Amino acid sequence: MRSSGQEVDFQSVARKLGVARSTLYRNLAVRELVEEVRMRRRGGVVPYSRLVEEVADLRRRVEELERRVQEISSKNYSVES
Repeated sequence: MRSSGQEVDFQSVARKLGVARSTLYRNLAVRELVEEVRMRRRGGVVPYSRLVEEVADLRRRVEELERRVQEISSKNYSVES
């Protein structure tokens, strides 16, 4: 919805998904995502809890990349020796 320029609010998301708005409000992850998209679109701030989640996810991804680099480096070292 965001990429197509459609308004992102609880009513439009509920209509697109074919669920009641109360379903969206009860689901914390969905509620935070809808609120975040609305805030970003308005130039507002992202909730702190969402930023913490994003940082944790980025850390996990960096650790995974570091592990893969180490693995590839050790394979290359054994091939060169």
